[in-house]
Amino acid sequence: MDDLWAEGDRGEEALKGVSFTVRAGEILAVAGVAGNGQRELAETITGMRPALRGSLRFGGNELRGGDPRRAIRVGIAHVPEDRLGTGVAPSLTVASNVVLKSYRERDHSRGPFLRRGSIRRNAEELIRRYDVRPSSPTTVARQLSGGNLQKVVLAREFSGDPKVLVAASPTRGLDVAAIEAVHGHLRDARAAAWRSC
Repeated sequence: MDDLWAEGDRGEEALKGVSFTVRAGEILAVAGVAGNGQRELAETITGMRPALRGSLRFGGNELRGGDPRRAIRVGIAHVPEDRLGTGVAPSLTVASNVVLKSYRERDHSRGPFLRRGSIRRNAEELIRRYDVRPSSPTTVARQLSGGNLQKVVLAREFSGDPKVLVAASPTRGLDVAAIEAVHGHLRDARAAAWRSC
């Protein structure tokens, strides 16, 4: 990222000349008070917010803010700070939420038709791996606790084998056990990145 500028929701400058480099296996943390531009930074990196100026490069690809599909295609995953409002579709089941980014793939659809059995098996595996409770793929997302909802978001994002994960306030509002689980998944991803270098 080089000299990145972006506006906030009310037209104010939220990012002013932000520059940094992150390499495989590194975790970069941005700390500060609410409203200091962290959300806008995450949204610009993941394509949800356009940049005013500056450049964002990933693996030789020039990225443009405002193009989340391109960010997904090059391997950027996103755990937004508002897990219920932005991270999931609250009225859909856990099974539907974990395939929101992959339902077009051959494993989960055939033409315009979803392969419900495959989607259910995928959800059962992710529920087991990420210890989501209750452990039913048919549970509606809004019925989950904050910690289990965050596990669903992490399961979906990590199941796409991302090259970069942008996680905005990933443990905010969670209990101690859920915080430890989230930290564990992030450390595991970092270790996997180190092994692949």
